[in-house]
Amino acid sequence: MDNSGTPNQRLTVAPIADWESPGRCPGSKLEKLRQKNTLNVRNPDYRDGVRPPLKPPIAYLLAYAATLAARHAEEELRPHDLTVRQFGLLMQLRLEPALTMSELARQLGVTRQSLHEMTAELERTGHLRRLPGMTGRTRRLELTPRTERAILYAQATLLESEPDFLSGLAPHEIETLRDLLRRALAGATDDESWLP
Repeated sequence: MDNSGTPNQRLTVAPIADWESPGRCPGSKLEKLRQKNTLNVRNPDYRDGVRPPLKPPIAYLLAYAATLAARHAEEELRPHDLTVRQFGLLMQLRLEPALTMSELARQLGVTRQSLHEMTAELERTGHLRRLPGMTGRTRRLELTPRTERAILYAQATLLESEPDFLSGLAPHEIETLRDLLRRALAGATDDESWLP
C-alpha cells in the first residue's frame, strides 16, 4: 500500500529460471532474450503463474524426430542386414557414384575413420568394391550389382512403413514433409542431389 492508502498495483514478474545467474550482463543478447521472455503473472496468457508453452526450435524437433526415425528404420532394415548408416552410405553413392572417400565422409557427416570402418564391412558383405580414383592417391567406391537390388528392396520396405511411422499425417502431408526436408537438406548441404 502506498502513502495515499491505495493498494500498491506493482506487478509480480516470473523470470525464466534457467537464465537467472549472478553473472548476467545487462546489455547482452542473453539478458535481452531473458527480459523478452520474462512473463507477467497478471497477463491473461499467464494465469495462475503457469507459463504458456515456448515454441520448440526446429533444430530440436528435427533432432528428436531423427532419433525416432532412426530407431524405426533400424528395425525395418534389420531383415536386409543393413544399418541406417550403411543404407545412407549406399544411397549417397547411388545418387553420386563419382564421390571420393573424402567427399563421401563430408556428405555423410562422419570421420574418415568411421567411413573406412563402414566401407570395410560393406566390402566384406559384397555390397561395395574399391576402385582407383581420378589420381593415384584417391580411391572411389562402386556399388556391386547385388547392391542395386538390395537398395531397392530396403527402400521399398522403408517407404511402405511410412504410413505407420507417420500415422498422424495424411498421405499428402507425408509428401509435403518429404519435399520440405529435401529442400532443407539441399540448402543446408549446398547439394542439389537431394532435390527430385
